[in-house]
Amino acid sequence: SQIIVSHEKYGSNTFYITTLGDGYEYQTTISLSEGIRTPDIYSGFTSEKNGYIIIFHMEGYAVSPMDDIELACVLKTTDAGKTWEKTEYSNFAVANSREYIKYACFFSDDIGFFTARYYSTDHFAPRTYWTLDGGMTWTNMPRLDLPNMLEPFGKPGDDFATEIADLTVADGVYILTVRICHG
Repeated sequence: SQIIVSHEKYGSNTFYITTLGDGYEYQTTISLSEGIRTPDIYSGFTSEKNGYIIIFHMEGYAVSPMDDIELACVLKTTDAGKTWEKTEYSNFAVANSREYIKYACFFSDDIGFFTARYYSTDHFAPRTYWTLDGGMTWTNMPRLDLPNMLEPFGKPGDDFATEIADLTVADGVYILTVRICHG
């Protein structure tokens, strides 16, 4: 299946969701409580029937290090995109106004992550946030320090980002592989 999300217009609170599959097309209109000028949208399926859409509200545009970013909503489907359930958030912003979202995904119905690119000042480190309850609550994971092996390529104050590369489970322990990117 494929998920297509479009924003009605700049500043609107309306989003159109189209789910395409083998021989079917479902369309849904979602209205949020507040309008969004610049959305950043991530979506995907975790199984044949279960999928998600994560919409971030960005004040301005993500390339500016002074933008404020807020998680606007998480949408979930359990019927291959026929219907979508919405959870909205208020006052959930990334930890620093110098961050912007680099990647977001769900690995299962309950476990999801997003990483933030970080234009650093004196608090250097990319950040990763996670949920264990399907997006109802999110936790800021401990900062990822710059590995010593990368020091020749950058220093605190440089532009580094994180991307989630993989998630595996071994003996009940979740192992999250995060790629650190420079520039």
